Amino acid sequence: MRANRSARWAAAALVTSLAVAACTTSEQPPPPLALPAASTVPPPPLTTLVPPDTRGATLRAVEGRPPAAPTPAVQGGTSALAGLVRGPEGPVAGATVRLERFVGESSETIDVTTAADGRWEVRDARGGRYRVRAWRVPDLAQDGATVTFVAAASSATIDLQVQAHEGLEAQAGVSPGQVAVGSSLTLVALLLEPQVDGQGIVRGTPVAGLATTLDAGSRWRPAGSTVATTGSDGTVRWTLTCLSESGGSASLTADGRSFPLQLPACLPEPSSTTASTSTTSTTLPPPTAAFPMGETFKPPYAGPIPAGTYTVTASPGGNCALTYEPWTSTGWSGSTRTATGTPLVLTSPARDLRPSGDLPACSYTRTA
Repeated sequence: MRANRSARWAAAALVTSLAVAACTTSEQPPPPLALPAASTVPPPPLTTLVPPDTRGATLRAVEGRPPAAPTPAVQGGTSALAGLVRGPEGPVAGATVRLERFVGESSETIDVTTAADGRWEVRDARGGRYRVRAWRVPDLAQDGATVTFVAAASSATIDLQVQAHEGLEAQAGVSPGQVAVGSSLTLVALLLEPQVDGQGIVRGTPVAGLATTLDAGSRWRPAGSTVATTGSDGTVRWTLTCLSESGGSASLTADGRSFPLQLPACLPEPSSTTASTSTTSTTLPPPTAAFPMGETFKPPYAGPIPAGTYTVTASPGGNCALTYEPWTSTGWSGSTRTATGTPLVLTSPARDLRPSGDLPACSYTRTA
């Protein structure tokens, strides 16, 4: 027991000593921490990496511009193109000739001017497909372009024809496109002054306030006056009634010039007959009724009985009345008549004879 007490005293003394030592050393800064040395373990070799399988991956489109197509230049080759531009009065001097060389959907253009004799020429040209047209401002233009192929290191002659576009022009149309004889349509005419612009395009300017006269011929009848003035849009209109299936032509006169107008043929005039229903009366013979003289019937009686005189031979209540369906010239009437008193006189056969109302049935005997 004494030994245990000694051990406890020794342990307490040790704790006290440690506490004093801690208080004594807490005023000194702690030593710096030592960082561990860098790892010297080498990375895994690349041969151990497995690339992902992208064979089924969807690639998204990337927006961008396609490479620009090369410009199909006209000159820079060993070919030559030449020709002559003619108009209504012969060779045309000072006309513009436009040559367009195509490579795929791209093209390059070059313009040349005709000489005093109407001729033009392009040297050192490249071979290929060309579209060529000519015009002269403001009155001459080619209606359509000429397309040709020029081989490399060769010469091509391309003559062009231009038409005059000047003065007054007229265009016309009708609405509706066709009518029947006796029906009307509207004729619209447009008056224009054409002019060729710097690109060889013919443009028409509407002519307003121009007096015009219509000659509709013998197959059309105008409604109202045949003289009219163009509006601000250059148009003038008439209403015409067709008189003949062959239609025919008309003419329009303006500014001293006459313009033919073709009008459509007309459909046949619709039939105006009115369907009528005629009723034919057919007289039918009266039915044969086997009811001789002296024979008696008492309603209800289906019949039929023939025309004649029927005398009441028995009247239980004193009053006699009956209904019946008479025969007409076209058959049984479908309606009933009432007969009272005595005798019963029938001018036509009868059937379905019945007592009338609450009166008792009487007996009838044929007497005439």
